[in-house]
Amino acid sequence: NTAVGSINDFAKQTQGTLAKVDNVLDGIDPADVRTALANIQKASDSANRAAADIAKVTDKIANRSDDINDTIKNARQLSQRLNDASVRVDGILAKVDKLLGSGEANGVMADARATLKSFKQVADTLNARLGTITDNLARFSGQGLQNVEALVQDSRRSINRIEEAVTDLSRNPQRILTGGEGEVRQFDGRARR
Repeated sequence: NTAVGSINDFAKQTQGTLAKVDNVLDGIDPADVRTALANIQKASDSANRAAADIAKVTDKIANRSDDINDTIKNARQLSQRLNDASVRVDGILAKVDKLLGSGEANGVMADARATLKSFKQVADTLNARLGTITDNLARFSGQGLQNVEALVQDSRRSINRIEEAVTDLSRNPQRILTGGEGEVRQFDGRARR
């Protein structure tokens, strides 16, 4: 009988617990449950899409790692060329100062000196900023990398023009005084009529 009594007590307690669960469930609106489940599903879908997008970006960067490494290498080479051009400009400025004597001149010589100094300033400015550019290159992919590559190409062209001008001036600094090709004009001394 005690076993039957224990079973009866257990059955009564279970019925009480089930009644409480029924009361709790009756208090919950099925529409709220559906909405909550739908929101959880939407959040899960959004998280899956975000993870897929991150995977795509990571794959793109991984696929472009050679391009990124090449761009960084090119930027380092560009920096070295700028340093070399800056040293050459300093040497040419010293030669021009020697040619001028006192270092102060009027007219064409002052303009030429100012031009050479501006070339040096441009080279120094680009050189100072290339470190920052190189550090951030690894973050670019797609269009950003293409824009950086275009910038590097434009910078190379500009540096080539600067180097050509410096080389021409280095070969013949007297052209600043005489103009044109740097040849001293010769006259035959005949009287003109």
